[in-house]
Amino acid sequence: MCRKIVLSGLAAFLLFSATAFSQNAPADSSARPLSLRQKIEAIAADPALRGATVSLCVETADGRRLVDYESHRLLVPSSNLKLITTGAALKRLGKDYRFQTRLCCDGTVRDSVLKGDVFIIGGADPTLGSVDAIAIPEDELFGQWRQSLLKAGIREIDGRIIADGSYLDGMKESPLWQFDDIGTYYGSGTGGLQWHENYISIKVTPGERIGDSLRIEFVGPATPWMQYRMPCRTGERGTGDQLYLFTSDESSTAVLRGTFALGKPTKNLKVSNKFPERTCAFLFSEYLAANGIANRGYDAVDKLSADTPRPGGKLRELCRTESPCLKDIIRSCNAESNNVYAETFLRVLGKEMCGSACYDSSLVALGRVLDSLGVESRDTAGRKVDGIIRDGSGLARHNLLSTGYMCRFLRAMLGSDCFQDYITTLPQPGLQGTVKPCLRLLPSSERRRVRMKSGSMSGNRCYSGYILPRRGDTNGQTLVFSLIINNTTADMYQQRAVTDSFITALLEEE
Repeated sequence: MCRKIVLSGLAAFLLFSATAFSQNAPADSSARPLSLRQKIEAIAADPALRGATVSLCVETADGRRLVDYESHRLLVPSSNLKLITTGAALKRLGKDYRFQTRLCCDGTVRDSVLKGDVFIIGGADPTLGSVDAIAIPEDELFGQWRQSLLKAGIREIDGRIIADGSYLDGMKESPLWQFDDIGTYYGSGTGGLQWHENYISIKVTPGERIGDSLRIEFVGPATPWMQYRMPCRTGERGTGDQLYLFTSDESSTAVLRGTFALGKPTKNLKVSNKFPERTCAFLFSEYLAANGIANRGYDAVDKLSADTPRPGGKLRELCRTESPCLKDIIRSCNAESNNVYAETFLRVLGKEMCGSACYDSSLVALGRVLDSLGVESRDTAGRKVDGIIRDGSGLARHNLLSTGYMCRFLRAMLGSDCFQDYITTLPQPGLQGTVKPCLRLLPSSERRRVRMKSGSMSGNRCYSGYILPRRGDTNGQTLVFSLIINNTTADMYQQRAVTDSFITALLEEE
């Protein structure tokens, strides 16, 4: 029986490279295997990377550099930056840190009627109202809040439900994010009271002809104060999703522009909600009314209601809701590359360490944590040499990091007292989150050795993390690695094949 053997892209490429190398080598070295450096250079020469900038750094735990392929270049790290943000948050805030949301009231209670308002006072919990598996389900959360009202003897509210998100000061989004990113779910800003990860969903369906209006259905959460204009149209077949929401926390009007291709199936489009605190207040007001506690509606401390009373000093706390522990939120953040979670970590560092959550202060706070880890990114003259960080998630293209700097940070975390918690927050390829499609051709025993974070945006593909020793290898040691590819025009599948090749080469060498 003849068996057809199909080589993987990496195996075929390395076999070709090895053959070519042996043909050009002296006769006595024709059987010599490729060195790791030669493998890396061969993979970097893949036609899929033509015109791209490739950087790879691999180091041992004690700082010995095994691979240095353009490791000094400053490149856009995309979501690999979350490795730094989450590591710093874990180091400074601790694995058991929990965000808190308080339910309070003012006024007095007479005959079971509260003569005053109920306040939802945020503490920046990014999981509040989220569909993330680690979050408290909405009905359960609202049920707890309702029970606290009943326990306080309140069965009617002669006042409003007011949401206060003023815990985090400053802009909700980084001022360096691209304009067309800000209306997307991954470009949602962060604030003191967050809800449903600060996005809403709408279903979009193309029309029957090019130029037709789209069929739009709002899924939620509800934003009844918003006015949405829809000058979007059906685009030419094959042009995909080119829809962008343009919105601002200064206005209750948003515009959905662009095209959605003819023939595409209905899509659940996630777009930014600039007023998540208002959504939280509205939904809780509706929940209470539907469950026997009448009230006078909702409001929020935001830019749409400058005259809304802020909670004063004579509030009565009814209950306090705690988020999941920070370690669990970070694990979810790194697995799914959640921008809202990452930006929240950065801004809370600013709040805790500098007294302000504005981006300037938050970046100062992050720098202090990195300094405490011994990850200095300045030379003796005070000039930044291999690290420029401008946000927490990596969405800003102004972020510039070298793979050498990424490895230095990962080694610092490896030697820190929180490393055992940190490494468990990093997903395994083939199993979890954004790295689930990676390294699928490798045996599970090899994939389990890798803990890494992905990073991607248009033209960029990045992976950084750790390679653990093989089980039972008492002489092996943990390696740190960082791979950043910028300005590639290859499609996603070609990019993944090449990055899988790089990481597989490292696994074979270790």
